[in-house]
Amino acid sequence: MSTSDAISTSSAARQLPDRLSCDVAVVGYGPVGITFAALLAQAGHRVVVVERFPQRYDKPRAGHFDGETMRTFQQLGIAREVELLVRKMNSYQAVSSTNEVLAALKDGDAGSGWHKSYLFHQPEVEDHIDARGQALGVQVLMNTTAVDIAQTADAAQLIVRDSDEPDGATCTIDAAFIVGADGSNSFVRQRLGVDKRDLGFPILEDLAIDFEYNDPDVEVPLGEAGHLLDDNHIITFGRWTGGRISRVEVCKLEGGTRDYLEKEETAWSFLAKFGLTPDMGRIARNSVYKFECTVATQWRQGRVFLVGDAAHTTVPFMGQGVCAGIRDAANLSWKLDAVLRGKADAAFLDTYASEREPQATGIIRMAMAMGAMVMPAAGESEVLREELRVGGAQNASQVFPRLGVGVVRDADHPAAIPAEGRPSLQARVGWQGRVDLLDEFVEPGWKLITRHPVSEDLLSESQKALVAELSMQVVHVSRAAGSGHYIDIDGDYDAWFQATGQRAFLVRPDHYVFGAAPTIDDVPALLDSLGDTLESHGWAIDRAHAVAG
Repeated sequence: MSTSDAISTSSAARQLPDRLSCDVAVVGYGPVGITFAALLAQAGHRVVVVERFPQRYDKPRAGHFDGETMRTFQQLGIAREVELLVRKMNSYQAVSSTNEVLAALKDGDAGSGWHKSYLFHQPEVEDHIDARGQALGVQVLMNTTAVDIAQTADAAQLIVRDSDEPDGATCTIDAAFIVGADGSNSFVRQRLGVDKRDLGFPILEDLAIDFEYNDPDVEVPLGEAGHLLDDNHIITFGRWTGGRISRVEVCKLEGGTRDYLEKEETAWSFLAKFGLTPDMGRIARNSVYKFECTVATQWRQGRVFLVGDAAHTTVPFMGQGVCAGIRDAANLSWKLDAVLRGKADAAFLDTYASEREPQATGIIRMAMAMGAMVMPAAGESEVLREELRVGGAQNASQVFPRLGVGVVRDADHPAAIPAEGRPSLQARVGWQGRVDLLDEFVEPGWKLITRHPVSEDLLSESQKALVAELSMQVVHVSRAAGSGHYIDIDGDYDAWFQATGQRAFLVRPDHYVFGAAPTIDDVPALLDSLGDTLESHGWAIDRAHAVAG
């Protein structure tokens, strides 16, 4: 039984109070809402989550996440437990109906300290995020429906009631901020009157089949992950969706019908293409989902924010749906933390949308391009083969877009480099006789990662004050012998410094690079740039008069 199952209550078993108060109220308890709530609670804030259903949905929707998502799980302290449940995706193949390999790719390290891609059974992973969040103090109100939102310049109110009593008494949740993590049909977005912008990709209907084995160890003629392409369907497959289940997804092309996809015999016919039969296990789920490519026209309205599918939706060709939502959670949580602690004013929160909207839109467009590549019209198989041979590997290896304008050095800054506005490296280091990933040794927050030590004499008093104000950790990493720095075990940091031509990286609390310095002597200018950027967006620090220490 999951934690949310254990605490779920019905109207007969509980009575909502007339009023509750918290720092942040969250609507929706899917993977994004769970993660966001846990991150904010980890920072020490009071979080109340409302979920309209009596328990968390026990069927998987997403089947893939990436190393950046795993790094967020690491920040929450659950990555090792999650790693036991998920399976690395080591390779991808696109094959024709005659088993001709059209494209073959290898997956490896993502630079996050974790693998590039993981296949997972969503409810198992959500159980761990849920348990961690509630251990950190997240208050979850299951079977509770949001019915209205009100806000002033200084506060917000979420009005809720028991889902079993649509005409029953309401409860008012007083909060500093409200976050809508309630999916593509978001009540919060609709209540705000926010429209969705269609990016112009055809709406897809996709049959997702999860096959649970009697013996998970059985060998079957099912590749690790990829697409099977024929003239009638695009079939996505994954052998290890967690440790017990394989997934097969069937995209309905033009001329197909939803009724056909929803039949159980249809599911068995597609499973049979991979040698999966009823005597080997059972269909744990066969559901048809609708996918579209949209972006909300506003991600913030006053004290109310949209995250995850409430803000953007994509097609499944790159497996980035849940990853995008967790990027939202990581981005918004540290900024809300700063505002709730009085370090920044509410204007600072505008950087959430200005950074994430262009990045999320860019990744959706990459998924659209992949979809266009694997969805040919009838008779275009030869064109498809050539596109995959030439463009498949290029598309898969593209670097994701950087963050938009915000708490990141401008892309047109004379000293800007491609690593800025993108996730920082994490690799193995040694410290005091122990070897682990760097984030295991340092606290969440701002970091200055350097190739050489930074002398205090190098910094002015205002720069020292900025470092102190941000509780910034200076992290010296080197392959050299010594006890005063982290040992670069695999040489990955050295390679990072050498490849980029930089000797210091300023890293934000969400692990994204603000900016870099080509020499240690350039660190003071980098700190000044950070201070100027923070102040321009509403960070309330007086560097000239702040006292370090």
